[in-house]
Amino acid sequence: MFRNGFNATRRSLLTITHLRPLPPPKKDLSSSGSFVCISCQFRSLHSKQARKGKGAKPETFLGAVKRLEAHVQHIEKAYLDRVRQHEALKELPDREITDELQDRAYAALMAPLEATPSFLPAPTTIIDRLPVPVVARLGASSALVTQKTPKWGLVLSELDKHGGFSGMDSWEVNNLVYCMAVDQRAALSERLLRMMSVAGVLPDTLTFDLLMLAQAEVRNPEEVKRLFGDMRELGLPPTVYSYGHLLKAHSQLSDVFAATCAVEEMHTHNILPNLVVYTTLIQTCISRNQLETAWQIFNLIKLKSTATAPDVTTYTLMIHACAINDEVERALDLFTDMTVRRGLVPNRETYHALIHACAMRKDYFAQAWKFATEMQRDGMTINRIYLNVLIQACGRTGELTRARLLVRHMMASRRERKNVQPDEVTFQNLMRTYATYQAPGTGAKKAIGGAGQIVSKPAFVGAGTGQLEKRIDGEAEEEEEIPFLTKSVLQTHKDVLQEAKQVLEWIKKERSRLVSTQLLNAYLDVCQNQGGFAPGKKCYDKFFSVEEPAKEETAEGKTGKPVESEEQISDEVAEEDDDKKTGEEELPLSSAIIDPEADGDTNDRESNQNPTPHPSPPPPPPSSRRQILPPRNIYTFEIALQLALRNRDLPFARRVIADRNNFKLTKTYWSMFPEERKKHDFHAECIMVDILARCQFLGEAAEKVRKSWESGEWEWKEEHLKTLYVRAVQCEDWTTVELCQRISGKLDRSHTAIKPLGLRRASIEGCHYDGRILPDFHAFGRRIGDEPGSQRHVALYLMMKIWGSDPFLFENKEPDLKTKIQY
Repeated sequence: MFRNGFNATRRSLLTITHLRPLPPPKKDLSSSGSFVCISCQFRSLHSKQARKGKGAKPETFLGAVKRLEAHVQHIEKAYLDRVRQHEALKELPDREITDELQDRAYAALMAPLEATPSFLPAPTTIIDRLPVPVVARLGASSALVTQKTPKWGLVLSELDKHGGFSGMDSWEVNNLVYCMAVDQRAALSERLLRMMSVAGVLPDTLTFDLLMLAQAEVRNPEEVKRLFGDMRELGLPPTVYSYGHLLKAHSQLSDVFAATCAVEEMHTHNILPNLVVYTTLIQTCISRNQLETAWQIFNLIKLKSTATAPDVTTYTLMIHACAINDEVERALDLFTDMTVRRGLVPNRETYHALIHACAMRKDYFAQAWKFATEMQRDGMTINRIYLNVLIQACGRTGELTRARLLVRHMMASRRERKNVQPDEVTFQNLMRTYATYQAPGTGAKKAIGGAGQIVSKPAFVGAGTGQLEKRIDGEAEEEEEIPFLTKSVLQTHKDVLQEAKQVLEWIKKERSRLVSTQLLNAYLDVCQNQGGFAPGKKCYDKFFSVEEPAKEETAEGKTGKPVESEEQISDEVAEEDDDKKTGEEELPLSSAIIDPEADGDTNDRESNQNPTPHPSPPPPPPSSRRQILPPRNIYTFEIALQLALRNRDLPFARRVIADRNNFKLTKTYWSMFPEERKKHDFHAECIMVDILARCQFLGEAAEKVRKSWESGEWEWKEEHLKTLYVRAVQCEDWTTVELCQRISGKLDRSHTAIKPLGLRRASIEGCHYDGRILPDFHAFGRRIGDEPGSQRHVALYLMMKIWGSDPFLFENKEPDLKTKIQY
């Protein structure tokens, strides 16, 4: 049945009207005895020859020749096939093919293919990789290349003596450059280009790629950019590898804008970025804390094509970005996507980033240890880097007992495995654990560590295995070197401060190379959180050096007050030391420089206001010690200000601010990113305002806030002025209250200022309401003599301040005032 609904039936030939009558037969059909049916006649009439016109044409001689040639070719082909089959049968063994032979043949077919190298074996020595002209010109001096660490500077000197690069092409020079070590190649880049210029050898793109690779590896980004510019000036077309080296240089400089321009330039020259380019761009964004841009690039390469699909390195970078932003859930999702959906195998760096992400949050503390165990199960050894991350996780949660045990067993395992010996980061994380530890108190009966964790048998790093193992009871441990207290659990803040001080003194004595600014900042944080004000001031004044400013300046700060000298600072610290030992107290560094005329005439000493110390004998110990003291950084001043805020020490805070103003003139300060400098400066300003407010200097604090707000220097918000506002309300400083309200946006600039009224509770006329005395708004308003809105405003505020808010008054009598007053 067709689509039009008609059935396909075979019609009778008698109904066909368009057929032409059949030609008369040549023979008499009846006489020959043959019968031709109508169907055969019909097919013969509609054959190919009949449709062409007058029937089949007679075959010509040429057609017969062609048919004969085709037949001969067919016979030859069949003969050759038969010959091949016969030869193949001869090669077969004359034996019966059994089932066992079939099984063997099937196993051989299903076996994996062996990797057979299709190229020549690579040279094993450097002398074999060098081009022939270079080896010929070195001659007897080729022993310089056969050393364990060849001195390529001497090799180039020998080549200069025998003609340099003359007669060589760029391919041979590139082979020589490729054989050089990366660090020496970077140091000899200028010399190589100069020798090529003298010999008339034009460098190609590969030459510049090899040199830029070396400069990028030694972290010399400016030289990479210069080489890339020289390559463009010579008219050499850059490749995707050239742009990869350039992007790595921008990543080292954390220049996101320049890296983005480089990628756009690649698209302009029809150079498709590969995965390495995208990964480098993501790393640049992460280094500048532009995490949203990094996520956009990562999502782009996930959906772009399989050629740019993220690999293990890219996933590791994004997990590290999650750790920076405390997005542990997102990091776990990335890990699941990498291992389950993509089927990628995580490496050591992936586990490190994942453990770091879990260590940033207290609620994922157990998950960090779980991944450390999983890492060991996969055959990866635990080294110092991963143990430091686990100690950092203990610092987040205050697990001091576990952190102490980890450090103790790192010290015990260091003799068998050098890569687990505690370093600077280990002791920094230990100090931060002291700072976050919550002491249970002297009344605690259970042996708990940190935030209520029961102390169990610790794990240690096994010798030669790198695995965290349990120590068997009764097994002898090595003698403890770190001066931990004998208590298994520190019960009081005093114990924490004492042990932290002993550990710091031991580090300064036994591991002086580990003393750094970060370590001292961590100890300052311990003193700030555990209530050690005197040790904190001593650390700030005596254990740091002062970086010289970038330009000359006066000894006066912005406040106009002279900065206290180092001798005065050291004397104050010596008087406030917590040990109160005058006989055994060590002299400050600055006081060790003694005036030789101190025992002479007093008037002569007073006349010389700037005494110069006698050059003989010099005091080498103080000067040598002063040279190794670590300098203060931006975080040192923040922690010191927090210490002054907690103890309400305004003179110490002013001294810290003066030191910070001097630090703002140094190269270290201006080497920071502008947004980072602005963030730290505003944080220090907020802390200083809080200190002034707590020390009852409301006028100075309000003036500082007002000037910076009106000039637009800082963007103050309600949470920044909380301490100032509460203290102003307590002291009834209504001008400061109004300023805080205007800055926070709760009071319009055109609103009338609330003046101090000087009224007391006894002078307010009131009325009784449910047994309580409430102020009479109209009587109180007549006292003030202001418009009705302000009368109700002030009266209701005083009612809330003295008697507390009344829900009946808010809901029934004055509903419009509830939204106006938000103190």
